[in-house]
Amino acid sequence: MGKYSGFKSGGDKIHYKLEKIGDDNNFLKNGDYLALQYTFCEDSKCNKNEPSEWMIKKLDEEENESIWTELRVGDRIKIILDSGINEQWINLLKLEDKKYSWPIILRMDVQASVSTGKFVGKRSAMELLYTYREEQELLHMMKTPAGETFVDKNGAYVQITKMGKGDTIQFGKEVCISYQAFFSNGIKFDDTDNWADTLKISFGSPLQIIQGLEYGIDGMRDGTEAKIIIPSRLGFGEKGSSSGIVPPFEPLLYQVKIISVKEVLKNENE
Repeated sequence: MGKYSGFKSGGDKIHYKLEKIGDDNNFLKNGDYLALQYTFCEDSKCNKNEPSEWMIKKLDEEENESIWTELRVGDRIKIILDSGINEQWINLLKLEDKKYSWPIILRMDVQASVSTGKFVGKRSAMELLYTYREEQELLHMMKTPAGETFVDKNGAYVQITKMGKGDTIQFGKEVCISYQAFFSNGIKFDDTDNWADTLKISFGSPLQIIQGLEYGIDGMRDGTEAKIIIPSRLGFGEKGSSSGIVPPFEPLLYQVKIISVKEVLKNENE
């Protein structure tokens, strides 16, 4: 019996309890790479309906954490972490960016695993898991309470929330837009309302906005408002943004408003 009733010890400062058994018959093993989805719990009851964040990690024999090799893909566990947990957990859970108190209680689902071998190296294993995680997040992002649908526009997914009646966005036109940008977990990371100036672009010119946003607003009319879901390949890709704000393989949601669409006035001397 562990420190907490019903929980087993899974390593130094780690306690866990199996809550659901998955369909996979193969136990995880050291060297595997895992995709884990988790949520922070307010108490041991852990009443939140869905895990909200992801962790991609390698099982390392040196960690001396028995918790992992007793699990399979599809298992769900509840974890209690005591103060003094190793630094890797602090980094994986991004605790330096959060307000928290000890003990930390998590509910975690083992979503996928990849074993490295002759044909799958470390980089390939990580890419497979990040890709899997992104696919699951995209499906979740496109589920709406009222059942509205998103339309595929060259790989970006668009839902018009207000139809504009002004000029249409076309190549070469000057377009002014505002937007709020969110990660897949709903956290806002950018808002043009906080900028010192408005966002104006010459539509179709390269390197002004990310490709998925350009695909999404193409053909919209002045006054249109829309939600645009952008897969990472049309956003900041496998490396993330150069600023480090957007992580690798992160699908994004933009809530966009087309403020104006104008013809570009040519210089009479041209």
